Amino acid sequence: MDIDLIAAIVLKLDAEGEVLAANRAALTFFGDGLVGSKLFDRFVPFEHRRDAHTSLKRVLSGRISERELVELTVTDARNHTQSLLWRIHVRRDDGGEALSAVYTTMDLPDVLDRAHARSLKELADVKHALDASTIVAITDVEGTIVQVNDKFCEISKFSREDLLGQNHRIINSGHHSGEFFKEMWKTIAHGEIWRGDIKNRAKDGTYYWVATTIVPYLDESGKPKQYVALRHEITERKEAEAALVEANRRIREEQQKLIQTEKLSSIGLLASGVAHEVNNPLSGVLACVKALRERKIVAERQDEYFRTALDGLERIQQTVRGLLDFARQRPPSAESVEIAEVLASALRLLAPALRNKDLHIESAISPLDLTAYADRSHILQALVNVLLNAIYASPESAPIYIHGDVSGGRTRIVIRDTGPGIPQEILARVCDPFFSTKPEGEGTGLGLSVTLGLMKSNDGDLDIKSEVGAGAQVALLLPAERK
Repeated sequence: MDIDLIAAIVLKLDAEGEVLAANRAALTFFGDGLVGSKLFDRFVPFEHRRDAHTSLKRVLSGRISERELVELTVTDARNHTQSLLWRIHVRRDDGGEALSAVYTTMDLPDVLDRAHARSLKELADVKHALDASTIVAITDVEGTIVQVNDKFCEISKFSREDLLGQNHRIINSGHHSGEFFKEMWKTIAHGEIWRGDIKNRAKDGTYYWVATTIVPYLDESGKPKQYVALRHEITERKEAEAALVEANRRIREEQQKLIQTEKLSSIGLLASGVAHEVNNPLSGVLACVKALRERKIVAERQDEYFRTALDGLERIQQTVRGLLDFARQRPPSAESVEIAEVLASALRLLAPALRNKDLHIESAISPLDLTAYADRSHILQALVNVLLNAIYASPESAPIYIHGDVSGGRTRIVIRDTGPGIPQEILARVCDPFFSTKPEGEGTGLGLSVTLGLMKSNDGDLDIKSEVGAGAQVALLLPAERK
């Protein structure tokens, strides 16, 4: 038998009174340093030591029967003296020589009695705390409920009689898959602790969420014999999380609406220029086709007229395709994008606006020179938005500078104009929705706000710098490659 399970003090002494072994109760009573010490010299008051040595010698010699009780006065860990009755059992070898003496108290010392009472009080306090804050259920190895606390009954709205003898299917909400519970049972059946969030159904049909920890109790062979489930209600947290997900969904929807609104506004600004880009080559095409149809062209020049008409149609196709590409709505899809190619598309759309003010682009971005990992249509719209602002701000016949670089895993596309610049008190607000410095009717106030949103949705950012009289610089920051 494990002597630590015995409530009384148990000591094993050699013939000289040295403590060879002691149980937990003895260690609690005497304190540290018990094992290996001379019991009578250290824990028996001086005036009682001779009697203690004498009684040990008499027991070892057989002059005192083991059925007799021996009184021994000892000092406990608090330096309090107590007289206790002991039964002494002598262990002997085959020749009858005494090997050791086992001292066992016949009454429970006050200190152990108090320690026992204190342990019971602590257990009662823990139970009270669990009942007040935690939903507790104990099941057997098959999952049958054998014990529940009041908190379980309160939240599930089932009585204790309803629950005992049932399994947890009685509160199954149907929210979780069979695979979910299969994995849970696999974990605890292997003696491991399982943690997770579970949605349950109360007796009245209402639903509630619980953060659950299931602890297996193991038998001597290490296999589960019971399971203790500790749960805390998290229904409000789960509802808040669901509300947050829904709010994020609505925000994304509204963001897409703003993006499309700004895109339509930009198309409106570009429309007259695009019409000009279509009408000019279209007039040439019509003239060539008319001449060819009326057979006014000599045979030697007909190929020349066909090539001219074809060139004009290809210019029209390129312009229309660029506008459709800009206007198209589609789900965002990140990919490796060649910046020079997207910039060329943006500049084709903006060519009429640039010509109207006799502006010219000075770009240091070459084909295959710069790439970013982002949604192509987002980059195109952002470039158009920023370039439209630069065109609006630039004086006639001025340059607009464009360059790019890669640093710290980010691709930077920088657009700089030579306009009047932005005052510092306004600079902090230029990305606010519906904020605009343009005259009423000339802008939606969404351009930079939408552009910032486009950058953020691609794990990027927008950096704007400006000084009055020195123009403005806008940098589009995007991931250089896939993370």
